[in-house]
Amino acid sequence: LHPVSGQQEELVLEVSRGTGFGEGVQFQDLREGDPVSVDYEEDPNGIPHAVLIKRVPLRGVPKEIAL
Repeated sequence: LHPVSGQQEELVLEVSRGTGFGEGVQFQDLREGDPVSVDYEEDPNGIPHAVLIKRVPLRGVPKEIAL
């Protein structure tokens, strides 16, 4: 769920040995639904590759999408 628009979004990224991780993050510890921020680049074929994955601390729902 996009934190600003509230719309469902899905993006499949390729993770490789070159992917960096933020402090305290290891790939094997990530679970579906974990809030993360991902910097990525698309290769010439349009396939997105993760460059850096960081955890995002949740501080509540933005007022714009609060129910």
